[in-house]
Amino acid sequence: MARRDKFANVYDAVSLWGGNSDALVYVRGQQRDSEANVTSTGWDTRPTDETLRDYSVGGTNVDVIRRLIDYSPGIGLVCTNPEHHLFNVYSKLGQGQISEREQGAITQFRYTVVEGRDPLGYARNPAIEPYIRTGAWLSDAQWVELTYLEHYPDGLRRLACSFENPNSGDMHIVATDGWDFAPYYVAKHVLSGSHGSLNLHASLVPIMFHGPGVRHVEMPYGRTVDILPTVLEYFGIPSDSVDGRALPIFADDAKSDAIMRQAGNTFAPKRLEDALYAYELEHVYASYDRRLVRINKATSEREILVGSVRQALPELREQANITLEPVTLEGGKLTFRKLYPGQALVGGTVRFDTATQRFE
Repeated sequence: MARRDKFANVYDAVSLWGGNSDALVYVRGQQRDSEANVTSTGWDTRPTDETLRDYSVGGTNVDVIRRLIDYSPGIGLVCTNPEHHLFNVYSKLGQGQISEREQGAITQFRYTVVEGRDPLGYARNPAIEPYIRTGAWLSDAQWVELTYLEHYPDGLRRLACSFENPNSGDMHIVATDGWDFAPYYVAKHVLSGSHGSLNLHASLVPIMFHGPGVRHVEMPYGRTVDILPTVLEYFGIPSDSVDGRALPIFADDAKSDAIMRQAGNTFAPKRLEDALYAYELEHVYASYDRRLVRINKATSEREILVGSVRQALPELREQANITLEPVTLEGGKLTFRKLYPGQALVGGTVRFDTATQRFE
């Protein structure tokens, strides 16, 4: 009881580490009168960003967010949730803001830079920058496709979800690359590995499914929450009531096609056909690259014509996030257009001769 009283009456904040590379900070809220004098404090009062940036403690006022960012190079991001469906991201670079809304059954996000430079680094990507600059609302599926190879992949959805629980911290702190918050690592001065960060290294991990009825297919990304619905669908159990979505891994084409339609065709390769063959650009795990595959329509046998489209076309290697989309098949020649994944056209087309199996 004495420890609880001390926590309730003495401390103004408490920090808990979540994963090794992230920490949750709970701050005693403050209420003020019209002259900005603190009239009451309490753990049931959630502090706003305005309060955190002018927090009264020890007879002075402190910008808690700025103090944390300046305190250590190991603090990479400080994230807050000042109001429902609104999230702020702070770093030494600047401040970004995430807004969330529901449009029917679709979750949408908007991301803007409020001050300085983009703390998540998305604005450096020419495929993403226009949406940030204009404050465009994009679906959750569009944002993950745009950001899954950025330094903070799928950052908007993951940051929003981290505040979803009513018992979540008032601030979520993400460590800088190479830093860790876990005390036993700090005590040993050894960092052999970590987890809990939003960064690419802690976020991209492979997962493989194997068994009867599983097709040979590769997808560029998925989410941890997609594993359970995929397993449920594999065993014929409806997955509508759980988070995530089933991945189209099934040898039953009708089943995989139905799943892709439900996901907005996120993973559906576009197909061009002639009398004998179908041609697809297959996804490659954790890459904007594609494989060009020819499928025998009579036997369903698949033949890889181009193992790496990016390696075959120098203009695609010059910018990491440009890919191809098939347009037409005429006279044995495939025409592709260049574009950002699922987004605006870059301009220009390329042709592939199916007889010589070369790009022209």
